[in-house]
Amino acid sequence: MKNRQTNMQLIEISKMQADEIGEAVELVSKAMNPDEGKWADKTMNFHFECMEKGMDD
Repeated sequence: MKNRQTNMQLIEISKMQADEIGEAVELVSKAMNPDEGKWADKTMNFHFECMEKGMDD
């Protein structure tokens, strides 16, 4: 099998941090709709608040 050049971009995957919620909400809002963005914001904030308190959400 021959090697072929591609235009693929490498990405790095890392755990989401609480300070990235705004960016994630913006992505969800654009990809879906603003209402889904609001739910994403609520859900992600709840998740990180639980983590800070040592609770499993």
